[in-house]
Formats: sequence, C-alpha cells, structure tokens
Amino acid sequence: MSKTDLPKIANIPTFTNTPPCGHQEQAWIDPLGGRIVIPHLEPANDGGFVPALPSVATRKIALRSKASKRGALVTYFGERRAVVFESHLELMTALMLIRIPGVVDLIDQPPAVLYVDHDGVVHRHTFDYLVAFADGRRWAVAVKPYERAVKKNLVSTLGLIAAQNPAFADQFHLVTEKNFSRTQVSNALLMHHISYEVDQQVDAIVGRLVASMSGTCTIADLVTAAGAGSRAYRSIVRFLARGTLSLKSGGHIRYSSIVGKAA
Repeated sequence: MSKTDLPKIANIPTFTNTPPCGHQEQAWIDPLGGRIVIPHLEPANDGGFVPALPSVATRKIALRSKASKRGALVTYFGERRAVVFESHLELMTALMLIRIPGVVDLIDQPPAVLYVDHDGVVHRHTFDYLVAFADGRRWAVAVKPYERAVKKNLVSTLGLIAAQNPAFADQFHLVTEKNFSRTQVSNALLMHHISYEVDQQVDAIVGRLVASMSGTCTIADLVTAAGAGSRAYRSIVRFLARGTLSLKSGGHIRYSSIVGKAA
C-alpha cells in the first residue's frame, strides 16, 4: 500500500513501557463544489442538525487564541463526539489517528499521569490523545512542534513517563509536523468528511464494481462505470476510507488517482 492509502504515523519514537536507548475551526474547500465545509457541523441523516456529544477531555482548553488554531473535530466511534484541539498540528494528528485501521476511540486530553524526573521532582503530564484499538491496545500520544520537542527534550521525558506508567498505555508516541505530509492530512480530512455520509444506492453500485475489479483503474473510470457522477466519487472515497480500496498513486485523491483493491 502507498503512504497516501494508509495514513500511518511513521518514524515516531515509540516506547513500549521502557525508556529510549541512550536517553479556530478548521474549514476545507470541497473539491466537488467549491463550497466551504466545517467538518464538525454535519447534518443528521434526517436532514436536521443534531449536536455532537461534548468532549471528554479532563483538561479544559481556551477556545480563543491569537497564537494557534483551536476548536473541535467530531469523531464517529459509535456516537458523534467532539474532540478538542489546541493547534492545527493537533487537528492534523487527530485526523491521521482516526484513519488508522483498528482504532475504535480517540480520547482527547485524558487523565494526567505523574512521573519523577532525573532530579527526583514529581511532575504531571497530560497527553494530547489516548488512542484505543479494537484488540485492547492503547497509545498515548503527545503532539508538539519538532523544534519545541527537541528544545524540551520531550523524547527523554516520554521515556520516563512510559517506564513509570506501564498501565496507562501500551505504547507512547511523540508526533511532530515531520511525521506526515500536508497531502496525507488533506486526504484524511476528505475521507473524514465524506466517509459518514449515507448513499446506499450508489454505494451498492460502486461496491459491485469494486468486487469485480482486477488490477487498477482511475477514480474517473469507476465514476464513469457507476454512472452516478459526483455521488460515485464520494462513494469511492468512502471505500478508500473503509480500506476496501487503496490508492496506488501518490498525491491528493483526485479523479485521476489510480486505485485498486486493498491487499
């Protein structure tokens, strides 16, 4: 699979309960119609707006800031719930995390953990996200700009936290802007926006086409075969989001993108 097919968080220092060795609202331009979409203001299936459940964050954040983007993203893990973010990087990270196969929940600002530093001083640390998987695994995720992470020696701090809090998570991750591209985030946002729409008629048509596929084709080819215009395009994006289809070409998800059955 290509990186654009499965938006993985790569090259993250990972600590499996052991220290490391050696010590605003986000708007999006819909490519189909040019309209501005606010991802967390999505209509209910009956056409009426149903507010999402509130965030479960244990640390309240100020939603107004002149220095960073702040707001909430709605996730759909059995129920619509708001996940707050304090920066554009946190929003991008959340979009990438919810696209990882097997993720069943994303907890924002989970309960703080205590740890003792090298000088014997006790500190509290609140992770930005706690990721829950269907098989019971949990990831604790800290999000920080790369230069700040280096300046604060956050890798070492996470190693201490992991060693002293083995029950909190199975893995401890540091995410910076170097862990993914803007293209990967753009594709993840597109899939997040479209994947929860309901269009059973067109999904059934596209599903039959996908089932009969051998080899690869462009998204435009599938749209033409489905005979449903932009509705087919959106359906194909949903199949990409579910992992039934995979991108075989790089770049943004476009009509010219090459797709095939997922391995």
